[in-house]
Amino acid sequence: MSLWSGENSLDPEFLGRARERGELVRLIEIPVPKRDKNGIFDRGSSVKLSPTELVLQAEAAIKDNFGHPIRAFIERLAAKPESHTQQATALMEKFLQEVGAGDDPWTRRFAGKFAVVYAGARLAAEFGAAPWPKNHSLKCVVRLYQRAREVVVTPEEALQDLLHKLATSSTDRFAEFKKGEQPARLKKAAWGVRSKARNGTQFLAVESSRLDRLVRPAHQAARVRKLLIAGGYTVPGKEGRHVRQIKVEGFGSTEKPYFVCVRLDRLPEQKNRK
Repeated sequence: MSLWSGENSLDPEFLGRARERGELVRLIEIPVPKRDKNGIFDRGSSVKLSPTELVLQAEAAIKDNFGHPIRAFIERLAAKPESHTQQATALMEKFLQEVGAGDDPWTRRFAGKFAVVYAGARLAAEFGAAPWPKNHSLKCVVRLYQRAREVVVTPEEALQDLLHKLATSSTDRFAEFKKGEQPARLKKAAWGVRSKARNGTQFLAVESSRLDRLVRPAHQAARVRKLLIAGGYTVPGKEGRHVRQIKVEGFGSTEKPYFVCVRLDRLPEQKNRK
């Protein structure tokens, strides 16, 4: 198993062919943050040293300490192999629960690689072989896992995630709206409005640009839109258009902004209630 972090994403254009799901578990990509003036030191806003000075300090620290922490770690680990094995297993299971790996075999395989890293980082802190607090490693490894998981999300998985978001937010993120009404300007937290077509079909009208921001990962937004249409999840607009213009205040700068209308009866939680 390997972790990858580089300038080029491990996509078909770079590799020359589409990667299989099994390969994605063996060579896991962790995307680097967007470039800025500080380079890899993207979270050092309060540090006044230049990136070059920080690199030199990091290289000097690595040279002085290389090999010492791992020896201390292994010495402590080997002192009580059975108890530490049990502790590591429990930590790995805790991580899998934290990230919601569930019972899906592929997801557990993917998340399991990060669970090993978390268990090692937590034990290293407890042994005094690492300079971070023992409770610090979980949030760091979870953040790395989430970045890596987003890279390999399929359009179908992104669609299901979007539908789940809409279902769980159908009440608090969507105000009731009827044609002819002039509701008060909506809060920025709203994603759209609830309404129904002439034939009585109820739908959630998601403001078009907001829909793209709800899709995770963002690069799958266009594919998710196509899946919504192909799967019959949407209520088409005039002349079969994939969006509708609805005159409602609070969205965009135009009088009648564009909305993608998702059928309420096609959302997962709504179907389960029937």
